[in-house]
This record gives sequence, C-alpha cells and structure tokens, in this order.
Amino acid sequence: MNKLVFSLSLASLLLGLGACKDLNKLLSEPKAPKQDPLVDTDYCFRIAPPGGGWKLMNEEKVQKLSPDAIAGAVDLNLGLFGVVIIEPAPDVALLDFAKLVADNMAMEAKQVGEMKTMKYSGEETVRFSIQGTAEGVPIRFFNQVFIHSGYAYQVLAWGMASRVDSRGQSLQPFYDAFSLTAGPVRGRSVGRQVIDSAGVGWRVKDGVFESAIHRMRVEPKEPFRLVVGAELTRMNDSAEIGLSSDSAYLILVAERVSKVGQKAYAKKLLADSLRNMNGKVHGETLEIDLDGRKVTLTRMRNAGQPSFEYLHGVFFEGNRAIQVLAWYLTHTGTGLVLDVLRDQGCKNPAGRLRFHPLFGRRGKRRLDGQDEPGP
Repeated sequence: MNKLVFSLSLASLLLGLGACKDLNKLLSEPKAPKQDPLVDTDYCFRIAPPGGGWKLMNEEKVQKLSPDAIAGAVDLNLGLFGVVIIEPAPDVALLDFAKLVADNMAMEAKQVGEMKTMKYSGEETVRFSIQGTAEGVPIRFFNQVFIHSGYAYQVLAWGMASRVDSRGQSLQPFYDAFSLTAGPVRGRSVGRQVIDSAGVGWRVKDGVFESAIHRMRVEPKEPFRLVVGAELTRMNDSAEIGLSSDSAYLILVAERVSKVGQKAYAKKLLADSLRNMNGKVHGETLEIDLDGRKVTLTRMRNAGQPSFEYLHGVFFEGNRAIQVLAWYLTHTGTGLVLDVLRDQGCKNPAGRLRFHPLFGRRGKRRLDGQDEPGP
C-alpha cells in the first residue's frame, strides 16, 4: 500500500497503447495536402512536419492524450509517438532532472540506458533510453532533456520495442523535426480544468473532489489543479487524490489500519518512503495544523537529486492512516506546498484540504444520486 512513484510531468504521460481509437478520432480530420509547422512563441520552439506517416498534434489535441504535453506527433501506421513537455526549472541541474525523470518512470522490468550528453538544438542535452513493459507490452522510450531559459524541456518519443530499435532510429524523424526558435521564453499558464467525473466512492464535481470512503474533500486553487483517475494512477497507484502545479506535487494516500500501534506504523511508513526514494532526512521537521489535526512533516532528499526535496507526513483518522506526500524543486521552497496544506495562517493560501464526515447518522451519503456504503 505504500508504493511511492515520485515523478514530474512524465507522471501524467499516456503511453498511447490502447488509445489508438481516440487517436484516430482526434486525427480523423480530412487530410490536408500539406501540414504546417507547429510554432510556439511562448516557449520558442518549432516542430516541422516529420514526414512519412507522422501527423502533428497541437496543444489541444495532445493534451487529450497527455495532459502536461504542449505539442506532439504520432505515426499511427508504425505506432510511434512523440511529445514535448515543458516546465519551469530555473535552478535545476540538468543531470539531476534527467535522473529524476528516468528513475521514477513506472514500468515493469525497467531498464534505463546510458545517459549521454550531446548538443541538441544548440543546448546541452542528456539523452537516454528506457525499456520495459506496460500492461504486458514491451515498450522502448527515448528522451532528450535540456534546460533553456529557466525551463526544462523533454522531447520524448516511444513505441513498441519491436518497432523501436536500441538506437531509436525509427523515432529520429520526430527529433529532427524539433528546433528552438529565437526570442525570450515567456512561458504561459495553461488551465487544465478537471471535468466532472466519478469512481468507486469518489467524485469530482464543479472542481471539488470528495471521497465518501475516506471522508475527505479537496478544493484546490491556483496554481494547483486536481489529479484524478488514470493520471493519478500513473503518479501513484495507491493515492486517493493528487494536486499538481508547475513546480510542486502533492498526493494523499489513505488506507485502513488497526487502531493499535499507530505510532509504530507511522514510523514504518516513513522508513518505507525513505527506502523507496533512496533518501535521507534533511533539515528540521515541520509542524502544520491540517484542518485541526497536528501533522509532522519530515523533509527528505536524495543525494543523487539535490535539486529536489520531498515531504512526508502521516495522520490517523479513526481506523484510517492518511499519508501526505509532496515533492518540489528546491528553489520553490516549502512555502507553496505548506500553503496548500494549511487551513489558516497564510496570507495567500493556494488551496485548502477539508477532512470532515461526509456521512449522516445512518452511515450513508448520496454521491451522484447513489447511496454509498459507510465504512
């Protein structure tokens, strides 16, 4: 229950497998005689038509497949995919970022290739491959990561291992099509509103998450957004809810536990988290008031990734243990994450978490017109 998978934008990547029907629908417009290049003036890059069977995807289309990507291309004939993911990273070390992306990509039988430094579009770039299986299908990824004007760029491409050789030659048209353009990188705020949805014991309605099973309510505010469903599963398959911003990420993992030995269990969860991230305690602990509950947050770092810091805390609500897990770029500091956790005492709270009973005396509450069983 305590499987931690820390990652940044790659956490929300959709592999594309099993999504070919959606892709065909997205790309089923009448084929133009000539594709125009994709030009992004905010992030100063250009993707020319790669040729062959590749078809470009603008931001609107690619985000239906990968919410954090801002451009991409696909070759449905060969089952090849490519996306561009960009996020603020003013003080991050290039190799640290590349290692974090590679180390925390959730795949079975994962093998990370050698990280090679190269020049790409005029910037020092780290290129590496990752091979493994996803839902039993062998996949091979190639990623080229670089820092440009305070932003981390990932030019990521992949396909089934049978279609992508160990050098990634079949993906090269996508990489050749990408180039940086002149001008200042301004970036932009891209609102990604989570649509109303529901699962077993939870729902999102009007931008608010509610869990009838674990009795929690989450209503984030800018710059955070909700992360639910398949995107959350790729972030952490045990998480109940997630929050994401450009430079900070937070998840809540809830599970039923015995009321006996809770202090010892909290220590075990912290030890598991440190082991899973190969980390050590860093600095003093932080005490916060989380909607009336005192929670101790332990700060952690991985020596191999000094550009990132992690927070871990546990509190108990009856027979439930709820882990608070956050990670962020060290230049961001803890303030953004603490603001989203604190119920009071901060001038500009980024969001609020509410933990309160959602059940009436009879142990039931209606969600989406259905009676949900009480615990």
